[in-house]
Amino acid sequence: MEIERKYLVDLRGIDIEAYPAQELEQGYLSTDPVVRVRREGDAYYLTYKSGNGLVRVEENLPLTQESYEHLLAKADGYVITKRRYRIPVEAFLDEEELRANVDTVYKAELTESKEDSGEDPHLPDGKTVELDVFSGEFEGMVVAEIEFPTKEAADAFEMPKRFYKEVTFDPRYINAEMSKNGRADLGDEALEA
Repeated sequence: MEIERKYLVDLRGIDIEAYPAQELEQGYLSTDPVVRVRREGDAYYLTYKSGNGLVRVEENLPLTQESYEHLLAKADGYVITKRRYRIPVEAFLDEEELRANVDTVYKAELTESKEDSGEDPHLPDGKTVELDVFSGEFEGMVVAEIEFPTKEAADAFEMPKRFYKEVTFDPRYINAEMSKNGRADLGDEALEA
């Protein structure tokens, strides 16, 4: 199960290069249901997704590099490439928001990253922004995603001011749709602020 909210974000004043990142490449074999192949660093996956919006079913199966390359060659539409940064939500809060939310969902251990703690950095926690900076066909587009452990946590999340537009329910920002339609559908609102 994937419980995720997506936002367009203003990056001014945030040094994203100070955070861990990984290159992603993904192609779509089907968009309904979603069947995707993805390279994430040196790992390769076949992913099945169903549903729309906030809560979706997601299943991942490991692939070999050879299998991934074979399937990627069969992908329809645009292959999506992006650099994914993992950044604490706190990095997106201004001073006023930090003071107001010191005892809420935003409070986190800033001295130790999930990677350093031995925790799986891919587990949904509602406190980590996966910031996708797109390249290729979608050069200049930036989308923030946050995965939550429960629907209740997702519903309770208060959007930081830097997240200037929620696009969770906008089909134009679903990667599978983007692979079919290209950037023409998106306009300039998704370009890095």
